[in-house]
Amino acid sequence: MNEYKVLVVYRTKHGSTRRYAGWIADALDADIVNGEENGWEQRLSEYDTIIYGGNLNESGINGIAKFRARTGSHPDQNIVYFAVGSFPPSEDTVVELVNANFPEHLRSQVKLFHFRGRLDFLGLGFWEKFLMRGFQKRLLEREKKQGFRTETDNELLMAFEQEMDWSDKTTIQPLVDYVKAFMTPQQLQKTEQAAAVRMAETEKREEQEARDWEEEQKRREALFLERQEKEKEGKLRRLNKKQRAQYEENKARRESMEQAEAEKTDDAEEDFTSEDDYSDFYDEDEKRD
Repeated sequence: MNEYKVLVVYRTKHGSTRRYAGWIADALDADIVNGEENGWEQRLSEYDTIIYGGNLNESGINGIAKFRARTGSHPDQNIVYFAVGSFPPSEDTVVELVNANFPEHLRSQVKLFHFRGRLDFLGLGFWEKFLMRGFQKRLLEREKKQGFRTETDNELLMAFEQEMDWSDKTTIQPLVDYVKAFMTPQQLQKTEQAAAVRMAETEKREEQEARDWEEEQKRREALFLERQEKEKEGKLRRLNKKQRAQYEENKARRESMEQAEAEKTDDAEEDFTSEDDYSDFYDEDEKRD
């Protein structure tokens, strides 16, 4: 009984495609390789099915041109594609992706699956954020024109404020079933037995990763709150320092005004003649009387 061998090749930008590639490889007991590595194309003849997956850059599948160039000498192999993006999968989207990524004479032969991944706006690079801001603007303009916001648009707009993860392991099943249909019963049995072990190990690992992620989030939140508290204390100290300076300035101004008022009063008193100066005037009056 010959073993049915599958190779999963992927190109990823932020990790969602790698995640799906791992799930698919586990479910089919397949080998998996990052498409950016070298040497894997020299072993393509060993495999019965090759699966290629890439993240979406608008409607373009990352690295698909290079993959097709590397696999061009193996036209008889079963090749399956998948793409990972932020939009919900649909038949119309699959047609659009096939038309955008394959020449017309190959489109009818292409088997492509579309999965939904993760979107973390804050984790994007400058240029990606710039493009996403334009996309956000178009969504808001569409909402204004239509007078309402669709559920999908609402989810996408929420991703500008917080990380959104729509990854769903169950959605790979149609792709897995499609590949399994090429296996003999004996090959299928062997594949499923090995896949069960791999998927169980992956599930344990993902559970541990989820716990680690939760702990990391708690740690980051604690650091954030601590940093906020320190910033608050620093602002309070700076404010108190400023208030003290303002108090001293007001005090000095008040003392200066009081001193100036006192000097003004002293000058006014000097303008009046003393009682002795008036005595001669009074004596002259008495003489006239």
